[in-house]
Amino acid sequence: MTTETTTLQLRTDLAIGLRRAVVGDIPDIARVYEHAVLNSTATFDTEVRTEDQWKHWLLEHHGDTHPVWIVTLNEQMVGWCSLSPPYRYAALHYNAEPMVYLAPAGQRKGLGPALLMFLEDEARRLGYHNLLCRVCAELKVVIRLLERVGFKRVGLIEQGARKFDRWLDVVVLQKLLE
Repeated sequence: MTTETTTLQLRTDLAIGLRRAVVGDIPDIARVYEHAVLNSTATFDTEVRTEDQWKHWLLEHHGDTHPVWIVTLNEQMVGWCSLSPPYRYAALHYNAEPMVYLAPAGQRKGLGPALLMFLEDEARRLGYHNLLCRVCAELKVVIRLLERVGFKRVGLIEQGARKFDRWLDVVVLQKLLE
């Protein structure tokens, strides 16, 4: 696994950094993700994960196959992004699911599109053929963002998820990495 640090230049007033996640980052990763679990449909998880579950998750993402990156803004951790396995079947291992989770301090600063483009470059470098996303249909801003960076809607799973005592439609988006 590489431990390099990368920087993204979005605006001259923001110092945005990316570095590979390590076990010591689990509390920060969990804090950002748990906010999404408990307060939004940005994730289909309905319960917070235990520390052991997070360690197992990071172990699955360790190395170059499914990297996890810590996102910093002016040297403060404001989120994380990853390339995750969307499926467990061997024939589908050429697909990755880009994930971006930002704390409120990292939102509305242009990080989302930049991080998605960074993950796309990483996916190409790692030899992935497709990026696939499953997004709650009510998250229209997220869907528009994905479409702006080249994802296409390829499906709709009606009432495919249940969270907050409601049925949610799931939009499936794909970006072919040719």
